[in-house]
Amino acid sequence: MSPAILSIVIIAITLVLFLIPKMSLTITSILAVCAMGLFGLTDGWSNVFNGFGNAAVLLIAGMGVVSQGIVETGLAQKVGTLIGKLCKGSEFMFILLCLVLGCALSAFINGALVVAILLPICDSLAVSSGGTITRKRSYFPIGLQGPMGNNLTAVSASSMVTCCAVLTDNGFRTLGVTEPTLIALPALILTIIVYMFVVYPLSKKWLTYPDPVVEGVSVVDTDSEEWKAAHPVWRMVVICVIMLAAIIAMVKGMNWGAASLIAACLAVLTGCVGRKKAITSISWTTCIITACAIGISAGLQKSGGGALLAQWIVDISGPLGQTPFGMCVVLFVIANLLSQIMSDSGSVACVVPITIAIATSMGWDPIPMVICTAMGVKVALATPICVSCMTMTLPGGYKFSDYLKMGGIVTLTQSIGILIMTFLVYYM
Repeated sequence: MSPAILSIVIIAITLVLFLIPKMSLTITSILAVCAMGLFGLTDGWSNVFNGFGNAAVLLIAGMGVVSQGIVETGLAQKVGTLIGKLCKGSEFMFILLCLVLGCALSAFINGALVVAILLPICDSLAVSSGGTITRKRSYFPIGLQGPMGNNLTAVSASSMVTCCAVLTDNGFRTLGVTEPTLIALPALILTIIVYMFVVYPLSKKWLTYPDPVVEGVSVVDTDSEEWKAAHPVWRMVVICVIMLAAIIAMVKGMNWGAASLIAACLAVLTGCVGRKKAITSISWTTCIITACAIGISAGLQKSGGGALLAQWIVDISGPLGQTPFGMCVVLFVIANLLSQIMSDSGSVACVVPITIAIATSMGWDPIPMVICTAMGVKVALATPICVSCMTMTLPGGYKFSDYLKMGGIVTLTQSIGILIMTFLVYYM
């Protein structure tokens, strides 16, 4: 068996294992990248594990600590409470504020953390409003804000960070921190408008079951003297300064890994997050999958499997795949469909190396294709298993068909907006 075919077989087996819910993503990724080394598909073992020292992996670790600091200091809870006060009992306003402010937060921190803060706020308002604000109509949009907000910057979502890591490892430039914003922001604004004036009214007709009662939820009272004593304002200010300083440093060109790790250390040293909590707040699974994706990409490129896969995708794409923008559409759709049925991390690990291979073999700029791949993964919002943020909304009582209907409209809107902006920014 030729090295090219062998590397493709490894990718195929990896994809199948990623689709098995009980199979560990971490173990699968490690086995896949080790297989590349064992069969000599890379230039030695150093290239197999080169990804573990990549700045993008260090970025995920460092920003995980900073994100936890935002929760530990009480800043995230304070923002959530502010949303509750501003909505003044209006479900429409509550959902709109959750989408806008939630997306703004998710542009820089883990979207699942934001969801975890907003859901208890929703529960509290559902009780205090006497049913004016409901869980069944609010949980779903709260879940949406995480993945949609993650697309706004290159440093928020693990999918985008992984893409950046694979880009640099293959000798291409990395994305600017705000480079995805120009594409994602207009699509996000369009989606919020469509959701509030199309999906939200429809949800009142579709979600006719009684509002579910969620047991065992602890609602934080951020106005109590006890809470204020445990969460002094100065710590909220400090964590804000640390996060903003790290973002500015990365925008100015500082190494992403260095900037995020320095920020993480400062968060611990200033008491914004405890040392033990800092370690447990790092998503080690995401770090390992990102590092392994780099090794898998190296194996595909060296063996020739990437070029073979690239040519196959170009051939089956027909006329659409013969142009750079047409291929962006193809890759977006592939990434989106794949991510509807498996984790976003697994989808990126499989699709991004192929995306790089296609761009390389065709002599096209890989940047827009990589952005489309990463965003295609994140806007897969039509199933409850696509991303963790959507899985967290299951207590809202939704059926699978509810996700297909409401999430389908959102996915379609986001897809149209992103692809139009990709064309205008890169191919106009």
